[in-house]
Amino acid sequence: MKKSLFVLAMLIMLPLCVKAQETLPPYHWSNDYINYFKVRGYLAELNHLNRPYQRLQIARALLKAEEIPAQDQAAYDLLIKEFNREIVRISRQKTSPWTRLAKKALKFLSIKNAAEENEQQMTAGVYARADYDTSARKTSFEIHPRLGWSFDEHLFMYANFKIFNNPQKDYDGKEFSGLYAHNEQAYLQYHNDWLLAKIGRDWLQLGPGRTGQLLFSDNSRPFDMYYLSLGQSLIKFQFWGIMLNRRTLTEKNDQTLAMKATRFINGHRLVFNFQDKYRFALNEVILYGGPNISWEPGYLNPLMLYYAYNVNGPGIDANIFYSFEWDVYLKNFEMYGEFLVDDFQVEKKKPGDLEPNELGFLAGMQYANLFNLAGSLVNLEYVQVRNRTYNAPVHDWEKFLHHNRVIGYELGNNFERYSLSLQKWLKGRWQTGLSLSYIRQGEGSVQDTFNTDYLGHTVAEDYTEPFPYGIVENHLQVGCSLFYKPVSAGHMELQIAYNTFGNYNH
Repeated sequence: MKKSLFVLAMLIMLPLCVKAQETLPPYHWSNDYINYFKVRGYLAELNHLNRPYQRLQIARALLKAEEIPAQDQAAYDLLIKEFNREIVRISRQKTSPWTRLAKKALKFLSIKNAAEENEQQMTAGVYARADYDTSARKTSFEIHPRLGWSFDEHLFMYANFKIFNNPQKDYDGKEFSGLYAHNEQAYLQYHNDWLLAKIGRDWLQLGPGRTGQLLFSDNSRPFDMYYLSLGQSLIKFQFWGIMLNRRTLTEKNDQTLAMKATRFINGHRLVFNFQDKYRFALNEVILYGGPNISWEPGYLNPLMLYYAYNVNGPGIDANIFYSFEWDVYLKNFEMYGEFLVDDFQVEKKKPGDLEPNELGFLAGMQYANLFNLAGSLVNLEYVQVRNRTYNAPVHDWEKFLHHNRVIGYELGNNFERYSLSLQKWLKGRWQTGLSLSYIRQGEGSVQDTFNTDYLGHTVAEDYTEPFPYGIVENHLQVGCSLFYKPVSAGHMELQIAYNTFGNYNH
């Protein structure tokens, strides 16, 4: 048994932050506020199955929210002030249906409305973040210089460069004088009422999970990609192509062709939305690559069924994923979940068919103002990812990894997690929280060698294994947090957690 106390104090400053049409980073403070107001029913048009949100998209949702009760007004005002530049931009548009609402909001903000215009606009700024970990006695910081350029209300270009001093253990970049850096975002985007087209580097976060997502999660580094979304409120068709980082070839036969394998992901998805209360999504994703492999034309076709094409076509080894997502809102209540299929065995004719199914499941619920506790949000979530999921039995380049991080759920595979949290907003600028998390994690990981114990059994013998597999580490965490945003330029956050482990490091 191992016990530890972990305390984190964080200060985030946003002087002259770029605010235009860029996507909202997963680490931005307003995500918790947006989540609360969605459960309350005020930002119904925002789709939690598709993130990150666009800042302009959030501003429009805020403008459409009506009859905010007094208990939530302070928190709502804080969001209005955060997205004031987007509201000003909306007020300048000649044809926007939100123009009247934007001008009304500007009166509240005491901002003088500019004349109507559709001119090009360039903005620049920096986002800075610093934290101190008392258990490790280590100070970390991040600096994000940013540049945005709006050509008009539809076309936007954006870049965000990250400089930091304390890399995570999976960091695969270079170091210079104790500093590290990479381009976090760099993309060109066009959008109108029925189309969003993006090319460049940005986040892709699919699924409603709050502690993480099973297919494309907030754990992953941003992707170099093209991305298109077609459709309006009722139904949308989305497809994308991603080039992942190259991975060093480990087998000598492969090394005669090249030293590294190129890797690609293509995916498509249908999203259904009924009355902004009931949302569902279906996904098919394929990861493929190898030495001297380039984009496969059949996978670039957004209407192609990847599995059928892969079986009958190019002869390229690939890892295919299917997932289903749901997100249902009632009054002050939300039910959501994700179901992921990596590999599913249909027949048992040879030892290879004894491979256990590789699946993931996530289910959660949220309740706002439970027991009439104003400004409160309760979240309960369960996650299970089976052994070998995200991994690959033969080729290392088929692992569901990007820059050594799992593209799916942060904990990888062979685990189950129970989490409970309670957040309470105090006069908008203050937020308190309590959290409880219990994790059962088996041995191995996505980065490790694919386990093939099932090959040692005959079909007549069959093969079963416990879940989680191997020596199971148990991790219980109980924590509390305090958030305070005294000024528009920054906020402070304190997190304290008590951790206890059983079978630590298995």
